[in-house]
Amino acid sequence: MPIYGDNNIVYGSPLVYGQESVGLRFVLEVDWLGDGDFSGVSEYPYLQNMAIERGRKYFIQPGGKGFSQAEVGTAKLKMQNRDGRYNPYNISSPLHPYVRPRQLFRLRALHGTTIYPLIYGRTTNINPLGGMKKSANIDGVDGWNFLQEPISVPIQENQDSADLLNLILDEISWPVLWGRDIGAGAETLGYWWADRKSAKNELHSLAHAELGQVWISNNGNFSFRSRHYISTTVATITDEDVDKEAGYSIAQPWDVIKNKVSVQAYPKVLQAFGTLWQLEEKTRIPNGARKEIWVDYTYNNENVPAIGVETSPSDFTANANEDGSGANLTSGFDVTIYPFSKRAKVVLENNSGSDAYITLLRVKGEAITTPYTQSLYSENLISQQTYGTMEFDLDEPWLQDINTAQNFADFLSAFLSNPRPYFECWLLPNNPLQLGIDLEQRYELEVDELNINGAYKVIWYGHYWDLEKDGTQFRTRVLFEPIADISSSTYMQFPYQFEVNSDFAL
Repeated sequence: MPIYGDNNIVYGSPLVYGQESVGLRFVLEVDWLGDGDFSGVSEYPYLQNMAIERGRKYFIQPGGKGFSQAEVGTAKLKMQNRDGRYNPYNISSPLHPYVRPRQLFRLRALHGTTIYPLIYGRTTNINPLGGMKKSANIDGVDGWNFLQEPISVPIQENQDSADLLNLILDEISWPVLWGRDIGAGAETLGYWWADRKSAKNELHSLAHAELGQVWISNNGNFSFRSRHYISTTVATITDEDVDKEAGYSIAQPWDVIKNKVSVQAYPKVLQAFGTLWQLEEKTRIPNGARKEIWVDYTYNNENVPAIGVETSPSDFTANANEDGSGANLTSGFDVTIYPFSKRAKVVLENNSGSDAYITLLRVKGEAITTPYTQSLYSENLISQQTYGTMEFDLDEPWLQDINTAQNFADFLSAFLSNPRPYFECWLLPNNPLQLGIDLEQRYELEVDELNINGAYKVIWYGHYWDLEKDGTQFRTRVLFEPIADISSSTYMQFPYQFEVNSDFAL
C-alpha cells in the first residue's frame, strides 16, 4: 500500500461524444517515490486544467539550413491545492516529503474501457499558489528534455543507423518505463562517434542524414523509422471532424517551396598508424604520485577522431633529471591509456622509488579524417521561374557517401519545388479521434470544403481541457503535413518539410 494518496477515487464526470453519453476520465500518475514505478494512484481528482503540446511547428531551420529538430513536448497542469497537498513544506501532506520535480509522470485518458496515452515524461516544476482558491502548477516535459544531456561514445565501425540510435539511448540511460520503438535503419555508417554533444542532437543528426524520422510517441517510446518505411492509415478525417469556426491555417505555396537544393557529403578516410599527440614539456612526478593527462588527437594540426589508440613501451620514457640524464626510471611507472573518440586520458603512476621527469610520452593510432567536403546540387528551374529561387541546404556530418548525397539532392529538389497544402486546424471538441492522435500517424483528410484531400501525417498537436471554464469540452488542435506519394522512389519516405506560420492562436 503506498504511503500517499487514496486508491478509492473518482476519475471524472461524463462528457458527451456526439450523440452518445460516455465517460471521459483522466489518469494522472506521478512517481513521487522516484523508484521508477507508478502506484496506480491518480492525481486526477485535483486536476483543474491541462495544456499538452507536442511535436514541431517548424520543419526547416531559418534560412533553409537543414531540418529543424523536434521541440520538447510540454504538459502544463493546474491542480487544486486547498489542503496543501503539493506544498513541499507541508508535513501534513500525504505526499510529504516526496513533493519534488524531476519525477516520472504519465497522463492518460480513459474512454469507455480504452486507455489512451496523452504524454509521458518528467516533472520540471511544482509551484503552489496562494489566494482564495489555492492551487499548484505542475509543469512536465516529454523525453526530448531528458535527451538534452551531452554524451560521448567511442568510435563505432560499420554499424547500422538503428543500432547507433540504440547505443545513444543506452549511453543516456533512457528509462525502461518509456520504452523504444526503433525500426530498421537504411544506412550502415563506416565510422560514427559522439563527442560531448547532446543526445538529442546526435539522434536527429543520424536520422536526418538518411532522411529518416525520430519522434517520441505519446506513450513515451522513442521512435524511429527509416526513409523506406511506409505508414498505414489510422483513420479518415472529414469536414464533420474539423471545427472550422475555431480557425484554421493552410500554408501558402511560397511558405513551403524550396527549389534549389544542396546536400553536403563528408567522406571519411582512415589514415596510416602514426603519432596523434606528443608531450611538449618535461613533467615532474614525485615518487608515489599519480598524474592524469588529457590529450587531443591531431592530424595535420586538426583535432580528429582515431582508432587503435595506444601508448607502447617505446613511446614512454622517465628519467631522474629533466634533461634526460640520470637514472632511467621508465620501468618503475605504470602507464594506462583510456581512449575516447577524439581524445584520451593517460594515467601515469610513479612507483620507481624516486622523483622522476617524463621525458617522452607519445600517443599513437589511426586517424580518421575528412579530407574534403563534397557539395552536391540540384535545382528546379521551372519552380524558380514561378516562385523565385528558394534554397535548402542539408548539411549533416553522418552523410558520408557522395552518390547517396547526389540522389538525395535530386529527390529533394523534385519533391520540395512543388506547393503542398499544410493544414492546421481544431478538431471538433469531444471527438473520439482526438484521444488517439499521435505524432507521425497517417490520416486520410477529406475536408472538401477547404480543398484539403489526400494522405497526411500528424507532426504537432495540442490537447486542452479546463474544468474551471467548462470541463465538458476536451479540445485538440493538430498540424498536418502532406505525405509525398513517392512509393516508386528509391528513397521512399521523406521526413519533415517546412516552417508553416500559424495564423491563429489558442
